[in-house]
Amino acid sequence: MKETYENVLPWYLAQLEAGHRAALATLVRADGSSPRPVGSQIAVTQDGRHFGYITGGCAEAAIHDEAVQVIRTGTPRLLRYGEGSAFMDIQLPCGAGIDVLISSPTLSAIEEVLSGLSARQPVALNLLGDADTAPKMRGFTQDPAPDETWVKNYTPAPALQIIGRGPIVAALATLAATADFEVHVATPDTDISDASFPATAVDHMTTPERYSPAFTDQWSAGVLLFHDHEWEPPTLLKLIRTDCFYLAALGSQKTHAQRCEQLRGMGVEEKQLARISGPAGLDIGARTPQEIAVSILAEVIAAFRKSEPVKGA
Repeated sequence: MKETYENVLPWYLAQLEAGHRAALATLVRADGSSPRPVGSQIAVTQDGRHFGYITGGCAEAAIHDEAVQVIRTGTPRLLRYGEGSAFMDIQLPCGAGIDVLISSPTLSAIEEVLSGLSARQPVALNLLGDADTAPKMRGFTQDPAPDETWVKNYTPAPALQIIGRGPIVAALATLAATADFEVHVATPDTDISDASFPATAVDHMTTPERYSPAFTDQWSAGVLLFHDHEWEPPTLLKLIRTDCFYLAALGSQKTHAQRCEQLRGMGVEEKQLARISGPAGLDIGARTPQEIAVSILAEVIAAFRKSEPVKGA
C-alpha cells in the first residue's frame, strides 16, 4: 500500500521499521473553514522529516516542531491553532480554529490498521494507544472540547476497475493512479500489461463471460470502455451485483438506451439499471482520449465524495 496524503500510515510504518522514532499529528477538530478535513494527518520523525499536511503551510512548521518534542518526551500533546489559540503568530485562513493531537501509535497498531485496509475493510486507530496520561494542552485560551476516545477512522482507498480496450483505457488508468486510486484493468488488448501503467494491475479478458470484478465493495467503481458493445451486457450483469458506488459505460445516449434494453431482457430491474451512468463522464465536450479520461475520472470523484457519508468516512 503506497503512502498518500489521505493515508500517511505506510510512510509512518516505514520509519518505525527502519528504526526511527516518529509521531502522528492528527487534525481532530475544526471550527470554521478548515484548510483540510478533520482526520488529516502528518507523520514526523525525530530528525524532522515529515509526510502529509494539515494546514497547507500556515502551521506546518510549528506542528513539526511539536511532534519532535512529543517523540522526545513521550507525552502526547493537544494543540490549538488559529481562532481561540494563544499562538498569536500563527493564523489560519477564513478565521478557522483547529485542534491537533500529536501522539506516537505503536508499530503493531499501525500494522493492524494497514492489514485491515489492504483487505479493504474499514478500521479504527486509537491514537493514544496504551498511553496512561492525558495529552498535554498547548495553545488553548479556553478549555478544549472533550474527546475521551481519540479514535481515527480509516476507510479503504477508492478503487477503479477499468474494463475495455483502446487508448482511453491507458489514459484513464494513468490518470486514476495519479489521483491515488487503486486501479485494475481488464482488457482484451494483449499489448497492455502490468508494466504499462504505474501501480496498476492488469488482467487479460478472452471473453466477456469470463470477466470477474476485481473490486466489489462500496469504495470501488467500475467503468466500461468498449466500442464493440457486445462485451458490455455480461460484464455489467456482474458489476451491478456489487456494492460499487459508481458504474458507467462509454457510448452515446442511443447506445446507452440499447444497452439498458439488452439488460432488461436479461432480467435486470430498473433500480439496478439506474445505477449505470451513460455515457460515462461529465459533459465537458471531451474529444481526445486524455480529455475523455479527465471527464470520467471527474465524475467518479464526484460520485465518491457524495457517497462518503454513506461509507462512514
